[in-house]
Amino acid sequence: MARKSMVRNVCFDPAHPMFSQGESSAGITLEEAEALRLCDLEGFSQEQAARFMRVSRPTLQRVLSRARKVSAMAAVLGVKLEYLPGSSNINSRPCEERVCVYCRLK
Repeated sequence: MARKSMVRNVCFDPAHPMFSQGESSAGITLEEAEALRLCDLEGFSQEQAARFMRVSRPTLQRVLSRARKVSAMAAVLGVKLEYLPGSSNINSRPCEERVCVYCRLK
């Protein structure tokens, strides 16, 4: 039996619920978007991003791999990219690490 998924620490709150281009759609969870933002946009290492999200590095790797695949489908094949609810907890207060662009803007 699979273990219950833990709540992940996410600072990303999308301004728009969907990136739209084509007819078909693919879903990306907020924790996948956060992993993508931390590693690819902010330049964190996977170890730093995993610590930030309070997950293990292998878990972050799985989340990041799926996020990259879904975002590549949206960019290359033109499918709609929808944000899906996941097991995430959006921060309502600034991050402890003071490096998060989204928390610095709040």
